Amino acid sequence: MQRLLTITMLLLLVFNCIAARHLETQRRALQAELTILQQQLTDLEVELVKNRALLDEAARRLATDALLLEQLRQWLDTWQVSAFEATAYAPFDAPPRGLCHDGNPSITATGTRPGPGTIAVDPRYIPFGTPLWVEGYGWGRALDTGAAMRAAANRLDLFFATRAAALAWGRRTVLVVLPRSRVEYMSYIDTVHPH
Repeated sequence: MQRLLTITMLLLLVFNCIAARHLETQRRALQAELTILQQQLTDLEVELVKNRALLDEAARRLATDALLLEQLRQWLDTWQVSAFEATAYAPFDAPPRGLCHDGNPSITATGTRPGPGTIAVDPRYIPFGTPLWVEGYGWGRALDTGAAMRAAANRLDLFFATRAAALAWGRRTVLVVLPRSRVEYMSYIDTVHPH
């Protein structure tokens, strides 16, 4: 019986060793899997932080775009673009009378001295003082008029310092940005130049 007990104890010891070895193998496999999962979790946390940063940036851009869109809408409510025939004049050069100025070349119809950005208009359609952006010329202000300007609503005469510069400009059809404040002017332009 002693022998049977010894064999049983030895068998239990062998099974325990085998079980312990199996458990140790499983523990190592689980530890390796845990390490991999922890690394994947760390990677996912880093990716989450990056994605949150991208999402925050996208939200900021969306807010900025919405603000820009609103500003553009307000701009479009305030300003418009129309085609004009633009000529040029140089009141300080001494060409034949009537070619570059009517009357006193040193003073505009608004009482100012002509200079860069001075634009002659028909004040019945574009009030004096109106800011205008002219393609190829830049920003200016409606400060003068002349006989040729009183002939059509869609004409501008642009100030140039010299007759040569005025002649180089010539006569062009240009896009002009102007305020929408004169509804009757725009409806007239639309009938003259339908889009």
